[in-house]
Amino acid sequence: MMADGLMGLASELWSGVSFFQRHRTDNKWETRVEHKRSSCWKNTSQLVFQNQQLNSRFFLEVMGRLFVSSNDNNKESFTKPPLLFLLRELNGENKHGFLDIEQGTVETVKIEELDFETDCLASAHGWLLMRSKPTESLFFFNPLKKSRIDLPRRSSMITAASFSAPPTSLDCRVFIVGNYKVDTLLVNYEKVWTRFPCTFYYKISMFTSCCNDFFYCVDYDGGVMEFNVKFSSWKSFKKESKLRLRISSVFGFNGKIYACKKERSVVKVYRLELQGEFVAWEEVEVNEMGSDVSIFFSPYGCCAVSGLNAGLQKKIVVAMDDPTSRCLIGDGRQFNTPNFGWIYTPIWIERAC
Repeated sequence: MMADGLMGLASELWSGVSFFQRHRTDNKWETRVEHKRSSCWKNTSQLVFQNQQLNSRFFLEVMGRLFVSSNDNNKESFTKPPLLFLLRELNGENKHGFLDIEQGTVETVKIEELDFETDCLASAHGWLLMRSKPTESLFFFNPLKKSRIDLPRRSSMITAASFSAPPTSLDCRVFIVGNYKVDTLLVNYEKVWTRFPCTFYYKISMFTSCCNDFFYCVDYDGGVMEFNVKFSSWKSFKKESKLRLRISSVFGFNGKIYACKKERSVVKVYRLELQGEFVAWEEVEVNEMGSDVSIFFSPYGCCAVSGLNAGLQKKIVVAMDDPTSRCLIGDGRQFNTPNFGWIYTPIWIERAC
């Protein structure tokens, strides 16, 4: 059967040459192609079908050459974990750092574009939403590519902010909460912020996240307000219990909103459940979010990533915001950044695989 299969393959190649030859009308070209075909068939018959015997070693060698490119395409690939960006927010400082937990390396970098006093409002999709403290201007910045996108100016204070997609995409919308209102901007279409007053009382400590066509505001105790982008309307939810979560960060993943609560170096994860007018927070384990998912936590934002290699799956990676500057992995592993102390802000930056 092996011989029959290779005979069929050779026959197809030969018939292809014959087909090409039959479409020519010039006699010299017909003779030349016919001669080449005969030589090809002679060499092939001597090489492959000599004595009509095939051994397994020869067959594997031939098939390996035929399908080597197919084997290369089947190599398994993994999503790269986020980088921990160590941002120095002070004026006149352009020394920053990157911690790669996959490689276990810390790299010091100079970024001239951040050579002024700044703070990071949100991190998602590989981009940072930044604010310049001297000018109060807002801009997106990608520290990996050193790309910057300026946003229109706006007035009033900022309590929290988030954005729905990379600023290079057409559906990127920015949300900024402050003074009982939310300002929105569709980045690649609008030049002026649109303001929507909020009629509900909320606490100053506020976390925000985007999910589908909704923008969620979550306070320190787990109270939730929802802004409907399509109808530009607010909705407030009642808590079923008086549990005070003392939330540290909020993030969206696979169409759900999650909150993290940090106690020392331990992080607990809760999933938002909306039931009519009521809100509940259900504690979940990382493996309930997916078999290959891990959570990356810092006091300045969280993200969940799937498709990681086996050594990083089902972990909670915690970036500490204290003089020790430690980055901890859920199985006890620890990375130190001795040259980056508490004056640096640890921010997770998602990256492509």
